[in-house]
Amino acid sequence: MLARYYPDMRSAVARWSVFLVAAVIVAVLGVFLSGWVTDARGVGAGVTAVTGSASPLVLAGAFVVVATAAGVIVGRAANAAVGLFVVGWGVACLAMRTTGVSDLVFDGASFQAAFANGIVVFGLALASSIVVFKMCGPLPDLPRKDEEGRDDSFRPETIARMAAASLVAIPIVWLVVRNDLRGQAIGGAALAGAAAAFAMRFAGQGRQPVLIYSLPILAVVLVQLFGAVPTKPDAAFAAGSMSPLSRVMPLDLLGGIFMGVSVGLGLSRPSGHEQGESKG
Repeated sequence: MLARYYPDMRSAVARWSVFLVAAVIVAVLGVFLSGWVTDARGVGAGVTAVTGSASPLVLAGAFVVVATAAGVIVGRAANAAVGLFVVGWGVACLAMRTTGVSDLVFDGASFQAAFANGIVVFGLALASSIVVFKMCGPLPDLPRKDEEGRDDSFRPETIARMAAASLVAIPIVWLVVRNDLRGQAIGGAALAGAAAAFAMRFAGQGRQPVLIYSLPILAVVLVQLFGAVPTKPDAAFAAGSMSPLSRVMPLDLLGGIFMGVSVGLGLSRPSGHEQGESKG
């Protein structure tokens, strides 16, 4: 009687094994690479503002490429959302050991320049999510296609709906991030991603969530650039009056939001899709 469950059991073990091995590899690689580019104080550089060169973004881009490759492997064993969780996990491990808000203040670096890096990070996030979904296929519980049976992830209506859902990330980050701890910044971004995923379930009407991984990053970055750049960052930091949105760095957003969206998609999945969600 139990024999009929063995294939599913072996499939689940294989998926979990691939996931765990990939997660360990990207985590170790992220920690290792965090010290390759440093600021004048020897802290891992996560933004160009602390080095005066493009090296931090080049390193981040190279790491995202490797993490995306790992995400594709995991996604083909499970699904695209699990693959992108691995990408986010790796970037979060890199972010934890690189530039934070306190480092910007101590280095006397430009917050506006640091936040501008977020535009590049948004591009990396968009490219990563497109590649993973392209290589791993759509999520089985979101089967919507256009009238001709084609994926409608990038139609104007879909972009508008995903952008609207992404806006919930802004107040979530503002409410959650209350100090300069890196874990809180990444955790706030993760909660923002999960909230965006829940909102996407309502607004997306069955569309594939390719854009919901990157648009929340863009939403937060634009608010940072146009409304959260501190005029006197050293005084604001010392007084504890810095805007919560100023405490989150671009890599925090990518790592946290990728993980949060993946978790949010899983938690908000319709009850009829518990089985058969992953590839065996």
